[in-house]
Amino acid sequence: MRRFLAVLLVLGACSKDSTGPSIPSLAGSWTMTWSNMNATGITCQTSAIPVSINQTSATFSGQYGSGTLTCNNGTPGTFTGGTIVNGNIQGNTVTFDLDTPDYHQNGTIGGTSMSGSATWHVSVSGTTYILNGSWGAGR
Repeated sequence: MRRFLAVLLVLGACSKDSTGPSIPSLAGSWTMTWSNMNATGITCQTSAIPVSINQTSATFSGQYGSGTLTCNNGTPGTFTGGTIVNGNIQGNTVTFDLDTPDYHQNGTIGGTSMSGSATWHVSVSGTTYILNGSWGAGR
């Protein structure tokens, strides 16, 4: 009986996956929006923004398109396209910046969607705001 249990323990140890946890795939096309981006006296949101992501293992980069940034102070702005930088995946957590760390996103990945929080340093009508809010993305 002891020999049988020892064989089972050895077989069980050998059957473990040695590759470790899989890294979620972000590569491809996404559509992102940012909402409730607010600071004292201002709240902003974006239209749907097209995004293309290239991924190498747990890091990624890409491009985002243009859209509209609308704020409650009545000043619509153009959300111009740019580059996704500093992209990193750890487990189901994702972080990235839009062009610079002044436009930083943290979030989670869930299959064909991502969402989380964002902190942006934005100049609107000559005033710089630190906006905090939410973002979401879908394939």
